[in-house]
Amino acid sequence: MILSKGKKLGLDDLPDALAVDTPPSGGHQTMFSLPEGCFKLKEVEKELIRTTLAHCSGNKSHAAQQLGISRKTLYEKIARYMIK
Repeated sequence: MILSKGKKLGLDDLPDALAVDTPPSGGHQTMFSLPEGCFKLKEVEKELIRTTLAHCSGNKSHAAQQLGISRKTLYEKIARYMIK
């Protein structure tokens, strides 16, 4: 759960673990840009999946591993978000 003191969520509201510049050991840091203004969590998840798949050259097994989810879950999210 994230608690914010204001109406908008800022970087200071996120846990410190999300604010580090270096990836966890054995992981890869994936950078992606988000649209300006407000966005929904599902939009962020969709973009993260799309970016991770691109980073993994479309290898879904590797992408699922990088995202910390099962291949089955990744396939379900790809279908739900209609990711090509």
